[in-house]
Amino acid sequence: MMARFVYRLQKVYDLRLRKKKEQEQVVIEAHSKVRKAEAKVEAIRSESHQMQALMHQAEPMMMQVYDRYIYKLKGDEKKAQEAVKQAEKNRKEQEDKLKELHQALEALEKHKDNQKEVWKAEEKALEMKQLDEVAGQRYFRQQAAKAQDD
Repeated sequence: MMARFVYRLQKVYDLRLRKKKEQEQVVIEAHSKVRKAEAKVEAIRSESHQMQALMHQAEPMMMQVYDRYIYKLKGDEKKAQEAVKQAEKNRKEQEDKLKELHQALEALEKHKDNQKEVWKAEEKALEMKQLDEVAGQRYFRQQAAKAQDD
């Protein structure tokens, strides 16, 4: 019966795997924040275009009100674009962190595979040694039996 392979660093491997999965969720959330910020910019642009279209149809007295509101929307759009840039920067940082965690986990996986191969070679050598001992004992018994018969 062969012994079961036990990886000495399994707890470290499990910890790195858990951290990688947690970081994947953080990256997903960062992507979501970028999409929301981009949607907000697009909504502001759309509203600005609508106001400009309405401004052309408005009474002359209302032009100044529309103009102020469009100016405010342009300021909101700039703030929203800054929020998009910040969200993209955060997403990039989180993706880089995920990449680092993935590389660390991959290195540990390679180490685990190498350790398993070493373990298999040791088990095979041990099994061969045991088989050689059994064969040697059998040979000596046969020789002793032959010597007794003679």
